Amino acid sequence: MTNQETAQAFADGHVEGANTAHSMYIRDNRIYSYGEHFIIAQRNGANDAVVTNRKYSTTTSKHTGMVLRALEAEGYDVTRKTL
Repeated sequence: MTNQETAQAFADGHVEGANTAHSMYIRDNRIYSYGEHFIIAQRNGANDAVVTNRKYSTTTSKHTGMVLRALEAEGYDVTRKTL
């Protein structure tokens, strides 16, 4: 999957999956960037999600933006906070 496809899969409710490079991956209700030390987002219910406001690198910021846009496009109520 591409980064965008991985972000969309997460917004669609998938509980596993990864981009081709495995630098962004889904596990259960969370999506990560470059490992479990950096949670991009967490789904907390049918239409509720939290997206991190932490900064790490340019690539991780791109991952975060893709996930945020995908969640918002699917109608999630998104909160931003440190995860």
